Amino acid sequence: MKIFKEVRSEIKSPLKPIGIQSKNWIVITTLSPPTSDVKFISSLRGWRVVVVGDVATPANWSYPNCDFLSLERQKKLNYLITDLVPEKSYSRKNIGYLYAIQHGAEVIYETDDDNRPLYGLKRFDYESEFSGLEFAGQNLFNPYHHFGQRTLWPRGFPLSAVSHESDRVYWMHKNMQTPLIQQGIVNGDPDMDAIFRLTRKRADRPLDVQFDSVAPTAVLPAGVFSPFNSQNTLFHQDAFWALLIPSGTTMRVCDIWRGYWAQRLLWEIGGRLAFYPPNAYQQRNSHNYLLDAIDELQLYTDTEKLITFLRQWICSPHLSFYGCVETLTLDLVAAGLWKARDMDVTKAWLADLRRVGYKEPVRKTIVWSSPNVQKSDVILGNNTLEECQKRPLTQASIPENNSSFAVFYPAEKIMPPMHSKDFSPMPKVLQHVKVTDEICSDFHFTRDLSNLSMTNKATNADFFNDILVVVTFHFSRFYHNIRYLEAAYRTIFPNLIYCGPNRIKFQAAMESLPHNRGVSFIETDVNCGCQAYSCILGAMQAGYNVKGYLYMGDDVLVNPWVFTGMNKSRVWATNSFHYTLDTNSPKKKWTWWDRPVGQRAFHLAVKDIRTKTPIGIKSWESMMKSVESAAGGSGLIKRGLSDLYYIPKRLQEEAKWYLSMFKKRSVFLEIAVPILLYGLEPASDIEALTGTSVSLERNHMWSFYNSSAHYVHPIKISQRSAVQSFCSNFIATMLKRLYGL
Repeated sequence: MKIFKEVRSEIKSPLKPIGIQSKNWIVITTLSPPTSDVKFISSLRGWRVVVVGDVATPANWSYPNCDFLSLERQKKLNYLITDLVPEKSYSRKNIGYLYAIQHGAEVIYETDDDNRPLYGLKRFDYESEFSGLEFAGQNLFNPYHHFGQRTLWPRGFPLSAVSHESDRVYWMHKNMQTPLIQQGIVNGDPDMDAIFRLTRKRADRPLDVQFDSVAPTAVLPAGVFSPFNSQNTLFHQDAFWALLIPSGTTMRVCDIWRGYWAQRLLWEIGGRLAFYPPNAYQQRNSHNYLLDAIDELQLYTDTEKLITFLRQWICSPHLSFYGCVETLTLDLVAAGLWKARDMDVTKAWLADLRRVGYKEPVRKTIVWSSPNVQKSDVILGNNTLEECQKRPLTQASIPENNSSFAVFYPAEKIMPPMHSKDFSPMPKVLQHVKVTDEICSDFHFTRDLSNLSMTNKATNADFFNDILVVVTFHFSRFYHNIRYLEAAYRTIFPNLIYCGPNRIKFQAAMESLPHNRGVSFIETDVNCGCQAYSCILGAMQAGYNVKGYLYMGDDVLVNPWVFTGMNKSRVWATNSFHYTLDTNSPKKKWTWWDRPVGQRAFHLAVKDIRTKTPIGIKSWESMMKSVESAAGGSGLIKRGLSDLYYIPKRLQEEAKWYLSMFKKRSVFLEIAVPILLYGLEPASDIEALTGTSVSLERNHMWSFYNSSAHYVHPIKISQRSAVQSFCSNFIATMLKRLYGL
């Protein structure tokens, strides 16, 4: 225990910066001259790179914007940890972490010399709060399943759980603390264990795995574990203590063991780990997979034991946070899961953190268990049509809940089998014909399928790949129609989410489907449709990585082929009407204006908006100037059909803010949406959506169907006669227009 005395005696010797200061640091180790990926990393604006050398690293290693720490220079830094981490060890990366912290780091991104971060490291979160999905499943989370590869698992995931079906339930939070540790998924040759590579990877070509880049970030709550590595990971300042890589195990185990240890300690300070959609690419350095398997043996045999230990471990409430760090490490050593040297390294690490000026985080009182959505008795939304018919007559009272229930399924990606050289996914047309035949098999359509297997592209096959389609239900009793909407849209809209009230009824409807392939859903009280825009607001808050959001009511039928060529950076809107704000005007005949969700709610929202508009959000005066210009004069606003529209990603933050303000005061959708669209975008820049809306002819809507228009509204698909019209009119036309069948 000699090291403990040495640590204590040197704590009072602070270390001052000796190099260039930066708030943003990248830390890597390397044994090679500057690789192309390292050169790329060093060119990122606003970031400084520290490169930790080892025995085999060229002594003359140098590159602009990089601080190279040779073995000789590492010793001169006077860190207590330096003599405790062995040479030829990945744990020497710890010295680079301390160097970055000593030189002003507020954010540290760690990676390897064969990884290339994408998007200039802008696909992480840096603000103090963000909105998104928090996993609500049990115990374990497989991030590769969340991002569309359901047959894969990350290195360090318990092997006994590899074949388990993943939970798909989440809480969608409006604002929560930004995750302190953020792991980005890696395309190309991601971090998987040697068992996968020996059994699934083809020997004659590199891996080229693709994950769902549109899928939202997933945050893990206290009580849920997942392995994360050191290859594409961002740490905020309050989690710098968690960078420590133990040295008592192999290179293929150390960063995973670090990750599990850090997760359990994160809970003590209220911190979270999150997984982000693919934002890096790896072209992996050459490896011997059999040797990797030997190095990973502890992962295969001890991961479940480690997780069980961490789940049961409790830190005394009388200890400081660093006291918890030391106690957990000591307990892991006692359990035989970490080595005795890791206790010495941990002590020295904490002392070095103090010496470079790092502030110890403060513990928070925690009560944690794996979330269970079934335990919640808060069910959003109406239960009966009668309740809905009454509610619009009085101003709605929508609670400002900070979270809502969600189900998320990604756009599944293909992982080619090991021995299939000519493997290709099922052509899109075959997929589409298969799902449409499931519901239209009773209605016979003549199709020429002679060349069907040769066809793989629709007229606009890729147009919707980067758009999120949000389908909103005003009433939960229509959820059974999802079966028909899935047949119509799923193959064309890879990113499709349903939204509406009462998750229990949604789940019941999904269980009754003959072929439930898994659909995404957000539970929201839309107030019988009066605030249906809550759904696009929720979709934006979920954090999808898309170019825009196409909103449609469940009774709107769109013709996807008509959208080809529309500008995704502009607003799309249907026709609306101008309406006077003068309550004494004889032109005031619109019944909704007299209801509490109309005039009263609108003026209350305006009062809030005028006093609370934050910096960076378009002012109400500017909004109204644009609206009045579109409406044709001062004192006029827009109102009208709001069942189909598109908002581009560039307007997302302003749209979220204004929609939340309208929702707070329960402003009727046919006021809120047109004002939002024409307020944020000049009328001359809005692209028109053409179609038919005949509210008085609901029983004869198919006679108004026009395959050359964007939409027809309203259409409900319930009875057999309606399904027959749906198949003979829409499905038959769709297969012909998209695939020539």
